Amino acid sequence: MPTWFCLECFSELDAGASRCPQCGASVGDSDVYEAKLIRALNHRLPDRQVLAARILGELRSHVAIPRLAALADDPSDPYLAAEAARALALIEPDHPLVRRLGTSGPLLSRTAVREVTPGQ
Repeated sequence: MPTWFCLECFSELDAGASRCPQCGASVGDSDVYEAKLIRALNHRLPDRQVLAARILGELRSHVAIPRLAALADDPSDPYLAAEAARALALIEPDHPLVRRLGTSGPLLSRTAVREVTPGQ
């Protein structure tokens, strides 16, 4: 049986819940998919952040560029930074940060950028 999480506070939910017991958010609230993914970049579980960055890159989400750029330039989590750099390179290969990371960024970020932009 799958585990359900509140899209507002990421608390675990019962499968049939209509409201989150922690924050009171309606489980059925409609929201733009990209906005949910951008919010997931702040998820408490690092693997969810990395997954959200990957999906945003695959979607070529231009609205995610500012947040992805901030994460790609943040050295506190090198795996998230590398995935954000990869996503940013997929969305906007000529972004100045992508060019910088592709030539002189940390190894993980540099490798991620070069995988999706071979000419960089």
